Amino acid sequence: MKKWILAIILILLILFFLFNFLTLKSRIPTFKPKIKLGHKLVVRVDMEGRFEERSPGKYPRFFVRFRKPKDFESLLETFEYAKNDERIKGISIVLNSPIIGIAKVEELTDRVERFREESGKPVYIYSDYYTLGTLLLASSCERVFIPPTGELIIPGIRVEPIFFKGTMDKLGIQWDIVKMKEYKNGLDPFVSDTLSPESREVYTALVDTLYRQTIREIAEARGIDTSILISCIDSGIITAKDAKNLGLVDSLIYPIDYEEIEQELAGDEENITGFLKYITEREMSFPPREKKIAVIYASGSIHTGESKPGYFGASASIGSKTYTKALKDAADDDDIIGIILRVDSGGGSALASDIIRDAVQYAKDKKPVIASMTSVAASGGYYIAMACDSIFVEPMTITGSIGVLYGKPSLKGLYEKLGIRKDISIYRGKHSGLTSDYERLTPEEYEFIKRYIEDIYNDFVGKAAEDRKKGFDELEPVARGRVYTGKEAITFGLVDRFGGLNDAIDCILKKENISRKDVSIVEYPRGKELFEFMLELGISKVLDIPTPALELYRAAKEYELFQDGEALFLTPVNISVK
Repeated sequence: MKKWILAIILILLILFFLFNFLTLKSRIPTFKPKIKLGHKLVVRVDMEGRFEERSPGKYPRFFVRFRKPKDFESLLETFEYAKNDERIKGISIVLNSPIIGIAKVEELTDRVERFREESGKPVYIYSDYYTLGTLLLASSCERVFIPPTGELIIPGIRVEPIFFKGTMDKLGIQWDIVKMKEYKNGLDPFVSDTLSPESREVYTALVDTLYRQTIREIAEARGIDTSILISCIDSGIITAKDAKNLGLVDSLIYPIDYEEIEQELAGDEENITGFLKYITEREMSFPPREKKIAVIYASGSIHTGESKPGYFGASASIGSKTYTKALKDAADDDDIIGIILRVDSGGGSALASDIIRDAVQYAKDKKPVIASMTSVAASGGYYIAMACDSIFVEPMTITGSIGVLYGKPSLKGLYEKLGIRKDISIYRGKHSGLTSDYERLTPEEYEFIKRYIEDIYNDFVGKAAEDRKKGFDELEPVARGRVYTGKEAITFGLVDRFGGLNDAIDCILKKENISRKDVSIVEYPRGKELFEFMLELGISKVLDIPTPALELYRAAKEYELFQDGEALFLTPVNISVK
């Protein structure tokens, strides 16, 4: 009965989208942008919920053509388009508990600062409260607003690693783990209930760097001494009145009064437009250019085969087959003058990472290939980027983690607790249980797995050294599975320079001696056609899944990587600053 209900819902959804497709298609010839040239406009950027990296394959091509998705790239595009648009008199950012990584906050902060500097136009920001991350963004704006009863919730930065050893013991699940090398501790939480000395060292260094960098940037932008900000952080919560007296915000007003300020800047309430509508109509008003720059968005876990869509709000994955094709297609297209590999990935399959790196080299032989690392580009995420001509990072990007991890869970104890027994008496092949979830590794199997992992590690380090133009012995000491911030990675020569997506685009424009107005930006991998998208999507998008469930879903998707008994380039840390 349930299957019939689901089938009916799916059919109705398909019919609904088909109807909208046909009716909209009939209107396309007479479509005119609603925003008229000459209007005095203010673009309102409502930041609410999660802002992921763009995943072009996640949306049908038809939808993306007529409605830009709410993602991080749309935020960046807003400032790029508005910078040279004479109609735009300013931008208003309104925060409502956005979920965005600290490296992305840095990139957006830099984008706001450049917009103000290059255009001379104001950027205002309003929020009921500010955290340390959103205060960093606010510090780049001309005026910072907050309600009189608002507050700054800035207790500082901390890490809270979760350990599952007790859970594993209760469930009867045992693990065999092989890692290269001592800092590759991604599976430690399953077999330990405390931080290893190496993990403690890494977490401490990361928190110290993030803390110092954030404080320095906010203090410099607001023109206050760092000691004042440190004192505020040690107080935990600061009232709006105290924040204004200390110079952290500019005005204490309620939302209705802020709307009047927006209208004053725009001239009229009707001249305030949302950022998604604005960039959609901007793109539709520009004819395609002959020359193009391809941006290949690589977000999620890396695995062999085709990429998987990001159901339930999770990031899409990076399939080696999908991304090899995307890189080859972009490389073989004579209209594309350069490629940007935009990486937001903690890694995954070692084999898939190596296949994608080979495709990067293929593309690099034909045209410039630039890497733009965002929140995380570590382990396999670093591997697929390291062969690029140049690598851009934010100071707080998490990268490095040059190492290899192998994990094999044995569920025999869990099966026994559930009254389940497997008969494993019939087999051929001495090591037929190597990929079984029922047996542990034998000492002999452990040793040859260790040799196998060591070979992969040496290959990783060797290729990283080759790509970064270093000797093996020079690079290996900074490998060993350790993660670094972007700032540290520049010091050790793992990446090249600070900058975001727009800096990577400018790098290609400079190499090819061409103006930004003379090129179009095209996205890869290509999105699916409407019906292919609908059939693959089913009804998952109509479900309202709470955030904790999303996090569990993402963790479960990463757990799938261990099921094939494959060596992994997987980063051991994932830091979120709130």
